[in-house]
Amino acid sequence: MNQASPNKSSPLDSLLSLLGVFEEPLFRWLLQEERRPQGGSLIFERQTPWELIQHLSLLLESSLPYLETAYEEILPSVWVAKGVRIHGTATLLGPLVLGEAVDIGPEVQFQGPLYLGKRVRIDRGVELRSSILCEGVRIGAESIVLDSILGREVVLEERVTTLTRGETRLPLTVEYPCGVFHPTAFHRLGSYICPRTRVRRGQTLKAGTILS
Repeated sequence: MNQASPNKSSPLDSLLSLLGVFEEPLFRWLLQEERRPQGGSLIFERQTPWELIQHLSLLLESSLPYLETAYEEILPSVWVAKGVRIHGTATLLGPLVLGEAVDIGPEVQFQGPLYLGKRVRIDRGVELRSSILCEGVRIGAESIVLDSILGREVVLEERVTTLTRGETRLPLTVEYPCGVFHPTAFHRLGSYICPRTRVRRGQTLKAGTILS
């Protein structure tokens, strides 16, 4: 069982805000729905990024009323907005949500659940799984992005890897740039990269990396 949300003194409280997830239209809509009197409890502002990724499939499924008004389902559970370009050699396995003017290059492999905001650009040979990419993110060729959240206008240069494959035997801990450590009780974590951060070519980010 995963740990409960951290207390108010924890830097985790503001991490989703720093990442800009709730600035994305779909997540803003989900949050508004939850605040209604009859709303559920799938998403909350103090949820940790790794909890959000864990629930991403369910969140995308719950957003169907929104998706049906703004997106087109081109394949089973693959929803695209206007202006999306997908190379013919790309592999798309839903659930996926692709925002306006997303550009997907050749030999890309997508395995849902995935959310890509407006103007995201994915270059050749990228592998992407169980992640949220906010507006304007750019992923360089042959990068691997797993279980991660990338904030607005993050740039990963070529051959960046955000997580080694497979799950760990012991629960993982995240480390903030300020040196604060937080145990997660999760055995698989990606990276959480704040807006307008650039990750240089060839870097491998260890599980639980937070960049701001």
